[in-house]
Order: sequence, then structure tokens, then C-alpha cells
Amino acid sequence: MPTIRVSLIPYSSDNPVIYDNDAHADVYTDELLLALSSAGCIDLRGFITTTPANDCVNAAVLILTL
Repeated sequence: MPTIRVSLIPYSSDNPVIYDNDAHADVYTDELLLALSSAGCIDLRGFITTTPANDCVNAAVLILTL
């Protein structure tokens, strides 16, 4: 049986992190990343929050049906 070599991803707390939150419903991730950054565990350089297009369409449909 051949030996399988496992290597780790070359990532450490020195790597810069830019976070894109693509759904506002999972906001626990925002607080977690801010806490990790404050504790010095990650180098948080950017924080982006976007909303999926479906949310806008669903909101427009809801308004039109009222």
C-alpha cells in the first residue's frame, strides 16, 4: 500500500484576511472574526457585507403583493 503524504495549507495568523459576508442572516460570523482579530489570532484587513440578489427580489415581490 503506497504511503499518502499529507501537507498543511500554508496559512498562519500572519496572513491578511479579507472577509466577505454574503448573507446578513449569519451574523455570528461577523462577531467571531472581530473577536479573533482583537485577540490577535488573525490579521483582519477588510470586512465586506453583501446581500444576495434573491433577497432583493423577494422583498420586491412581498411589497407588490401587499
